[in-house]
Amino acid sequence: CGLETNWNNGPDLTKFPLLSQTMNLTSMIDQIAKELLCSADMEELMTKGSSPLLTDQKHVDEYLCGCCLAPCEACAGSLETPADESGLSAISSKMSSLTNP
Repeated sequence: CGLETNWNNGPDLTKFPLLSQTMNLTSMIDQIAKELLCSADMEELMTKGSSPLLTDQKHVDEYLCGCCLAPCEACAGSLETPADESGLSAISSKMSSLTNP
């Protein structure tokens, strides 16, 4: 930015003092987010226990289908998700690898 000439005859950027860089987060964290949201611990929190977050069957069914935890036409298989505390630690480790250089 702010340069008249660029490598390989690039554009004149003298009138562009700022540069914006973006990153496609979907490709970076999509699988990690699915692993977290569809883990056994999250399923317990969302649909079971004494105070589940999802209180009506329609939303429970949508969650289970979205995670392919119950058969539905949107699913062609199942997601690999952590089944225990060590699995959630693995997710934390994956996120740390993206944020701590």
